[in-house]
Amino acid sequence: MFFILPALAIAAAAHAQNSAPVVAPVEAPGRTDWQPLIADMTEIATQQLAAALAHAYSAHIAAARPLPQPVQDFLQGIIPDEFIKRARFTVSNDTSTLPGLLNQGHRTYRNEDNAVSIDNLIIFSREPGFDKGTDARWWAHELGHHLQYQRLGGIQGFARQYVLNFQGLEREAETYGEQALKKYVQLYR
Repeated sequence: MFFILPALAIAAAAHAQNSAPVVAPVEAPGRTDWQPLIADMTEIATQQLAAALAHAYSAHIAAARPLPQPVQDFLQGIIPDEFIKRARFTVSNDTSTLPGLLNQGHRTYRNEDNAVSIDNLIIFSREPGFDKGTDARWWAHELGHHLQYQRLGGIQGFARQYVLNFQGLEREAETYGEQALKKYVQLYR
């Protein structure tokens, strides 16, 4: 989801064009208190991201399917069983939703695969197999985001934290990916 920050900047700019300008109070001549502006921009970005994620969830959930059984079996001991059973996935590069736009952007401009997780739904840019460690890592990383959605109270809480510290959320999710890669190497090499 590394393309999300430019997308948020565009959304915030679009919102600003359709709203009254935000004016930060001046503490003293020549000094501006930026905290209200930063708080307003954080709130705008959070609301835009949450709305885009909720829309994408609605658009993609009907086409989603349970994780393949070998993936479910493999992830036991890394991800709690109830999250594995709840998880659904689909593939989309359809640019009418944020995940499809991000997925297509990664494929086109970075020649990389991408995925966006929304609650219990993963929207991949391609269907991961399970014949290499990098795919095992990818599955676990995305399911790590599911745990974050739960802990943060759903889409709104996740969106806010992503706006404030997306690197922290990505690092945390990657700890699950690293566990999966280690397990994969132990079992299959």
